[in-house]
Amino acid sequence: MPCRFRITACGLIALLALFAWPAVAFGDDLLVWDNFPAGIQDATFNMSSERNTQVVESTWVVDDVDLAQVPGGTELRISRLDWIGARNPDYAYAKADVIFLDSQLHTILTLTDLDYTLTDLNPDPNPAPLAQTYQGRIDFDPPIPAEQLGEHFYVGVRLVGAGYQQGRNCFVASSVGQTLRGRTEGYTLAAVFGAPYWRPASDVWYGAPAPGIEFEFAFRLYAAGTCAGDLTGDGLVNLDDLSVLLQHYGQTGATSADGDLDGDGDVDLQDLSNLMELYGSQCGGSPAG
Repeated sequence: MPCRFRITACGLIALLALFAWPAVAFGDDLLVWDNFPAGIQDATFNMSSERNTQVVESTWVVDDVDLAQVPGGTELRISRLDWIGARNPDYAYAKADVIFLDSQLHTILTLTDLDYTLTDLNPDPNPAPLAQTYQGRIDFDPPIPAEQLGEHFYVGVRLVGAGYQQGRNCFVASSVGQTLRGRTEGYTLAAVFGAPYWRPASDVWYGAPAPGIEFEFAFRLYAAGTCAGDLTGDGLVNLDDLSVLLQHYGQTGATSADGDLDGDGDVDLQDLSNLMELYGSQCGGSPAG
């Protein structure tokens, strides 16, 4: 059929023959939830959620994920958790715990004594004598089926050490006034902070009233089992994925779920070329037939 009905889209696709960008590798983790706020550059409000010692046994802060907004939804497999924290430069905790809660704040899954990595941010966006801002990372092996967690769930992480350490060791939350990304603000559980049951964090820290105060745990979730061109999460690179990319074509501030396949923050001709090179494939690299 002649390509008269959609000149812009047809013109973009026709241009692909003129360029030869490298194909995107299969099997890359796909960013499915990004809660890194602008507050990592202005982290004037930091939630102390990291200590899990004899002093603070039960400290947790969690924030929510809404997979109804994510292509692939509960068919995804959660492979990785990243977060922003601030730590005493002289001390790093040995292990990490992760908790998942359902939409009613009931525990679904707790993972303990996990290995984690941290990378100090340089330059540090929030320099302080007793605090080094860092990015933490946990890889889940095997990945966690999102179906087990549900469409709307909460996630939190805390670090495990041998004993109490002086200095700031905390997870960064957004500054007051950041836009909420989920259905609610962060929740906390810690008797030491006056919260023996799960409750909104904003009426626990700094004496701030709950209404109008927004705290968010700065974290990112990634999924495995998808390939870079599989925007819908169904394991195939096909017309549905092309449709998603074209809907976001020209968008800035885009994510990989929108079609930003090269990670430069927008959806453009290079992303379209990358998707077309993968078109007709299954995750794993074989033709979809």
